[in-house]
Amino acid sequence: SRPFGPEEYCEAASRVALPDLAMAAVRSVVALSAALCAAGQASEWVLEAAPFPTLAPYDCNVLFESWETAWTQPWKDYCCEHHQRGCPSTTTTTATTTTATTTTVTTVTTTTKTTTSLGCDAMCWYKGETSSCSDRIQWAATHVRQGTADEVAPCAAAHVLVISQCDVCGGCELRRANCSEPKRARLQALRFRRKFEATSAME
Repeated sequence: SRPFGPEEYCEAASRVALPDLAMAAVRSVVALSAALCAAGQASEWVLEAAPFPTLAPYDCNVLFESWETAWTQPWKDYCCEHHQRGCPSTTTTTATTTTATTTTVTTVTTTTKTTTSLGCDAMCWYKGETSSCSDRIQWAATHVRQGTADEVAPCAAAHVLVISQCDVCGGCELRRANCSEPKRARLQALRFRRKFEATSAME
């Protein structure tokens, strides 16, 4: 490129319209050049060929403390794109959902009723009379009518009979009933046993 002449330089300097927010040093240089041109002191050897510096349209340092209200929208766009300043903030909203869970606990109480058997001392009610199981067994074993005295084993038969008459006597064991067979029943049992033994010997 060729050097500017004094006339060209001064004409160019007079046409420079710097933004209000341009760098202070550049404004000073241009102002000094314009003053020299006005005084007629610009010389061809001073004005070496050099292009005018390209000025930024906005200064991103000026009023940065209050950029949100002081800067215009184009100013904000420029500084955000080229200097990452004055960019709009990004707000992230996080939604939290809370689910309430209700747990129902059911308690089941089981009541067990334990009945203690009185055994042969349990009371048996039969045909309007109440007696202990052992007494009823003994009575049945010693009476023919409504009893078991004529049976081969009167006490065992009486035990079965009384239990059939009174369920409560089911807890009375024969050996605990203290049943005494009548003499007649014992003799019949003895005769039956001897007869059985004799029959077995003959075979």
